[in-house]
Amino acid sequence: MAERVPEIERALENPDNNYVKWRQLDDGTYVAMIKLMFTMAIVTDVDVCGYHNRFCFDDVDLAYREFDRLENRDSEPVGWIARR
Repeated sequence: MAERVPEIERALENPDNNYVKWRQLDDGTYVAMIKLMFTMAIVTDVDVCGYHNRFCFDDVDLAYREFDRLENRDSEPVGWIARR
């Protein structure tokens, strides 16, 4: 397991940032889930400034399953409806 980054974890725990679930992958990458207006999103490479990729899902259960399936920085969820 990679070393934890307290600054990132504080940002993930901050309710103003709207993260509903987060975790650190074995390679040190932080990933999280955000409830958007019409979709649930998985965001990857989270840091104190935000995130690198966002994958939007209209199926919340699928989003949670795909979030749990992520293994490393190169993992990409499937079944998303939009990518930003």
